[in-house]
Amino acid sequence: MDVERMADAILRGTALQIAKATEPLVAQIALLTARLAEVDARAMVPGPHGDRGVDGTDGKDGGRGTDGTNGRDGDAGRDGVNGERGVDGKDGLDGERGADGIAGTDGKDGTDGATGKDGLDGDRGLDGLDGAIGKDGIDGQNGIHGADGKDGADGPVGKMPMAEAWTDRVHYSGACVTRHGALWQATSDTGKEPGGEDWICLVVAGVDGRTPVMRGTYDPADEYFYLDIVARDGGSSVAIRDNPGDCPGPGWQMLTAPGKRGQKGEDGARGLQGPEGKAAASLVGAAVDADGLLTLAMDSGSAFTADFYPLLRSLK
Repeated sequence: MDVERMADAILRGTALQIAKATEPLVAQIALLTARLAEVDARAMVPGPHGDRGVDGTDGKDGGRGTDGTNGRDGDAGRDGVNGERGVDGKDGLDGERGADGIAGTDGKDGTDGATGKDGLDGDRGLDGLDGAIGKDGIDGQNGIHGADGKDGADGPVGKMPMAEAWTDRVHYSGACVTRHGALWQATSDTGKEPGGEDWICLVVAGVDGRTPVMRGTYDPADEYFYLDIVARDGGSSVAIRDNPGDCPGPGWQMLTAPGKRGQKGEDGARGLQGPEGKAAASLVGAAVDADGLLTLAMDSGSAFTADFYPLLRSLK
């Protein structure tokens, strides 16, 4: 059996059947093409847009029609010239894909339809999540100072609680007690002894005062104490600590220093002559003993002695 001849015969038979089946469709396409040509020939140029008319009232929505039954798929034919759009038919079965036809020219845009009325508001949606906190804004300018208010009435004179000696018990905030020679006030209710964080010291215990003591001329052999004042070399110094050491020195503070010699003053006026003085005593006798002691006798009855023993011994 010649397979190729059989396949060729089958193809030819199939082509004849397709041609017979599509003859009516080809005739309709030719008729539609002729009608489209007539429509294009009679097409008029559109005029300018007229004034917008008054919106008409919305018509009621029509009821939904019943879906038609799907038709069977027809044989795929050649793409013809686009005809006028007919009424949408029922969806048929998907046919075989035909060859792509030439794209037609775009039609002119139609005029805009009237704007429909706003629909009813829908239900409120759920609240969205909170957004992130925004950055701080820039500080505003300072406002103008307001006028000073009037002075309030004077309050009562404040009084400090009477102080008492501290005892080992609870003392309440504001209580004043004495302890170790000082005055304390409680800053909170406390049972602790003054000196801790629950107390504030109002008056510190004092120490015995010391006054300067004039000690005369400085003597290195003497013992000196804080604030002792001594005289030396025409000046004076004060001890700044106990056992200050030699004066002058680091343990002493100079108070006064001797002044410089002043300029010679002018000669004073000659004084009056004094009374006549007594006659001078005259030597009336002299004697030296064995020990080298010289005795001079005066006429006034007085006597003077001089020891020449050291001198005589040095001459030997």
